[in-house]
Amino acid sequence: MLMPIVVGVDRSACSSGAIDWAADEAALHGLPLCLVYACLWERYEGPAFMESAGVASERLLAQAITDRATERAQQGRPEVQIAVDIVPEDAEAASSREARRATAVVNTRPRRDAPSW
Repeated sequence: MLMPIVVGVDRSACSSGAIDWAADEAALHGLPLCLVYACLWERYEGPAFMESAGVASERLLAQAITDRATERAQQGRPEVQIAVDIVPEDAEAASSREARRATAVVNTRPRRDAPSW
């Protein structure tokens, strides 16, 4: 079984670049790509709050984000096999968990302690 390249996705510009890079790497190495969206919104507020507030559920938002991410990756690299994982957890925790079953994990945001160039 080939271990995927995993990339966290959200609505940021950093995410778009990470998707492109991860898809290119997956194609270059013949690996699958796994797009992961992680968020704690429903855990904190719950689906009842979101319905009463008239806000689209986090699940629908997550699906829209991952659909766009999938389309972006497929447009750039249609030969890459793509999986999607939507998880109700902190992004850092999801990234650590996914790293155990990945060839590489692509971060969409720079580390806070990373040097600025």
